[in-house]
Amino acid sequence: SFNSILVAYAQTVHDDLGLSLGLRILMSHPHCHLSVLCFSQTESKEHDISSEVKNMIELLPLEVSRRIAISCLAVNEPIQVVMEASRDVDLTIAGTSRTWGVEKQTLGFYTDKIAQNSHSSLLITRRYSPVMSHLSSLFNSPTKSEVNI
Repeated sequence: SFNSILVAYAQTVHDDLGLSLGLRILMSHPHCHLSVLCFSQTESKEHDISSEVKNMIELLPLEVSRRIAISCLAVNEPIQVVMEASRDVDLTIAGTSRTWGVEKQTLGFYTDKIAQNSHSSLLITRRYSPVMSHLSSLFNSPTKSEVNI
C-alpha cells in the first residue's frame, strides 16, 4: 500500500499517463497523498498540466482532490529536485521524455538519472498513443477485481 506518491511532470503525453496512474492509485487508496511537481521553462502561477488532466482533477470528489498537492517550478536542475523529493514518498512516477536531454539513453537522460538515483520505488511510464481516452475510466466505479494496483 502507498501512503505517498510523487509524479514528476514535464508536460508530455508520457507524464499525462504517469499522472493518470497516480490519480488512479490515489482513488484506490483513501489514505494516500499525491504530490505533483510540474516543471516548466518559466515561472507560472498556473499549473502547467494538460487541459484534459486539469478537467479530470476538477471532476474528482473533494475527498480525493484535497489529497493532491501541485507545485509548479521553474528550476535549472529538475532531476535533482525529483531525486530529492523521492526521499519523502513511497512511489515516484516519471514519464519517459526526450525533453530532458540525450535521446540515445535507455529511457532518456531524465528517466535514466531518476532510475539510478531515486530514493523510492519508481514507475516509469511511456504512452504509445497520445490519446487520453483511458482517463474516462477513472470516473467509472471499477470493482475490486478490475483494479490491480
